[in-house]
Amino acid sequence: MDYNKQVSILEEYIRNGEKQKDNLRLGLELEHFVLDKDTLTAIPYFGEMGVQEILTELAQNDWQPEYEEGFILKLKKKDAVITLEPGSQLEISISPFKSIKSIKNVYFAFLEEIIPVLNSRGMVLMNLGYQPVSSIRDIPLIPKKRYKYMYNYLGNRGIYAHNMMKGTASLQVSIDYTDELDYKKKIQAAYFLSPLIYTIFDNGPFFEGKTIDKGSIRSYIWENCDQARCGLIKGIFNKNYSYRTYAKYILGIPPIIYMMGDDLVFTGDKLSKEIFDPYNYTDLEINHLFSMAFPDIRTKQFLEIRMSDSLPFPYNFGFLALIKGLFYNTKNLDYLYEMAKRLNKISYKVIKNKIKTRELTTFLNDKLLVEYFLDEILVRAREGLEQEERKYLDCLLDLFKDGLTFKEAVFQELTWFIGGPRLPEL
Repeated sequence: MDYNKQVSILEEYIRNGEKQKDNLRLGLELEHFVLDKDTLTAIPYFGEMGVQEILTELAQNDWQPEYEEGFILKLKKKDAVITLEPGSQLEISISPFKSIKSIKNVYFAFLEEIIPVLNSRGMVLMNLGYQPVSSIRDIPLIPKKRYKYMYNYLGNRGIYAHNMMKGTASLQVSIDYTDELDYKKKIQAAYFLSPLIYTIFDNGPFFEGKTIDKGSIRSYIWENCDQARCGLIKGIFNKNYSYRTYAKYILGIPPIIYMMGDDLVFTGDKLSKEIFDPYNYTDLEINHLFSMAFPDIRTKQFLEIRMSDSLPFPYNFGFLALIKGLFYNTKNLDYLYEMAKRLNKISYKVIKNKIKTRELTTFLNDKLLVEYFLDEILVRAREGLEQEERKYLDCLLDLFKDGLTFKEAVFQELTWFIGGPRLPEL
């Protein structure tokens, strides 16, 4: 294969994601557990009362279903897509918008449609980082070819790979970039924030049916999933980090499966550079290559910030507002970028390990982690937002000023998570 040609094509793919400064948007992907209301056990895909039937009922409305080998696995509308993660976690992906309110309207419309369907079956939609009761051994994979290949491959790469696939739920926010320098600033700034986000937005009080009170279980799981494709991007802290750096990173990992026409073919340990034909390819094949890397901040034709556990309303929109206020404000982005420039692979891991072991008692920039978050990060995010969007940060301010963490809040006010989010007026 022509390696330089491969790199150039993937590099150009990233460059084609550049947006005009006045057209920067936010995207939201939010995963939920579908659980039995009384026992909080996971609802499987199959069966009369399974997730498959929930999707089938929704498809009778305005959702456009998509099938794989006769099984319904996706629903699409104008501004939203519903998909399933390997353990039937239900994800809604909302089209990018400039305003948080527009995203919230789409999300609330989804909730108002699905919650009655679940209520009629004695089920709830829950936002947590990990399954509260069910063990992954009791949760079957959904009938999706991609996940079957991934499950078999990743099971030999990390002790928590199967936990990642069937036990976790996340909140992911996508942001745009205007050019290569803006891209570099944003991805490196996001890595500076990565340990803080893992800790502050840790909403995983359960693991395999037991309660845990230390460390982000999400962080542990992803560190023990597949080091070739998770966590840090090779060269991320280099001064000359670029589109090309990420293109080489993609080519240097096994994609596990590869698109051959309309079919997926298992490729095992073969690297992308051994498979990708730079003289005969489709955009779908490139999209697939980029989708098979799982770093904390992933590049597609936007940047995907992936460290937060799934959060209930209003905290999910507090996180969305935080990201917007930090990354779409020039002063805030430059501040975070300057912080990121102090990091290298070793210093990053030192910070991350301190936060993992000492959590909220860790000092960052001479302040306790929560104080730094409240006094520096939240304040900056608020100043980076327009007046009408600052209200979305209030819930985060209130929670952490009260000295709570998301884990503690689960036990103090379980109604946050059962019966769906509270729905204030749109």
